[in-house]
Amino acid sequence: MALHGGRNRERARAPRAVAYLPPRILDSIPGFLAWASLVLIVVGAIREPRWVLTVVAALGIYMAVRFVLGGVGNALAMRRIARWETVDWRAEYQRRRKADSLPWEAVHHVAIIPNYKEAIAKLRATLQRLAEFPDAPRMLTVVLAMEADDPGGRSTFEQLHAEFAGRFARVIYSSHPAGLPGESTGKAFNEAWAARLVKQRLVDDLGCPIDNLIVTVLDADSRLHTRYLEALTCLFATDGARWRVIWQSPARYHNNVWDVPAPISLLHVYSSAWETAYLAAPWWFSLPYSTYSISLRLLHEVGYWNAEPEDQHIFTQSYFHHGGNVHVRPLYLPFSCDATTGANLLDAFRARYSRPRATPGGASRR
Repeated sequence: MALHGGRNRERARAPRAVAYLPPRILDSIPGFLAWASLVLIVVGAIREPRWVLTVVAALGIYMAVRFVLGGVGNALAMRRIARWETVDWRAEYQRRRKADSLPWEAVHHVAIIPNYKEAIAKLRATLQRLAEFPDAPRMLTVVLAMEADDPGGRSTFEQLHAEFAGRFARVIYSSHPAGLPGESTGKAFNEAWAARLVKQRLVDDLGCPIDNLIVTVLDADSRLHTRYLEALTCLFATDGARWRVIWQSPARYHNNVWDVPAPISLLHVYSSAWETAYLAAPWWFSLPYSTYSISLRLLHEVGYWNAEPEDQHIFTQSYFHHGGNVHVRPLYLPFSCDATTGANLLDAFRARYSRPRATPGGASRR
């Protein structure tokens, strides 16, 4: 894939010149603190039991308050989800429309789906859901972001391209080259390569205004709510700060619910409840994760994705680049995705609590 604007590529890599601690050291800090706390509790119970009981009681009160606030936040979110599912988004657009709003038809959606050796059936289900957007043939470009070292990537694209011909404005093939300096097979670099291709094809070649493009990043298993893109069109077009916003919807780990061990299902329900509460509760600060929407203009300004975890890192890039003037806003129409699983319960727990170094198709799950 030939790309215009080598200067922009250098800009994207510039942050890598900063000296960071090795990721494995940073990843080990929470585990170290957990074990240190356990040791201190055991030693303290012998040496200073009163202090230990005081600390444990304070921690219990804190957790109780936190769970109450989480329950309230989740209840608020569930009411908003039920209300948003009944909204006529075209009528809502007319109600919200202001002088600086974009015309509905001027908004163009780009769905980037990074994946690596994913089953074609999984990608087909994701595309099928995207095709249910009524304006998809005019307003939606789909990018199948493959890795060059995936031997089946091109054939998977060609088959899906033939199946969905005419159902989207265009379906673009992106192939992230292997062996680029400072890059690896991973979601962040795959997405960045695909987004630069979008910039070249739609903005540079076709003349589409970059300010009108809104990018939705999906994991290979992410199935958007059937009205997600309608709601996003309304929100993006009518928000005066649209180029400084990341829209996040709650996750539901439902796609493979009957194939997942019951304890793992409970863990995902717990995670989903907290993620939903973070979005709705005004006393917490939510970060983007897994599947979210961001303007191409903001991506281009900050140099695209350049580190993992790409979802939260793109927010911190944007936040500091614009001096704190970037916000995560909820979009209360849930997307569904796969819960982590494995050959047995132990294997499923390993998958749930480990993060592979390269996850192009995305299991970016909490």
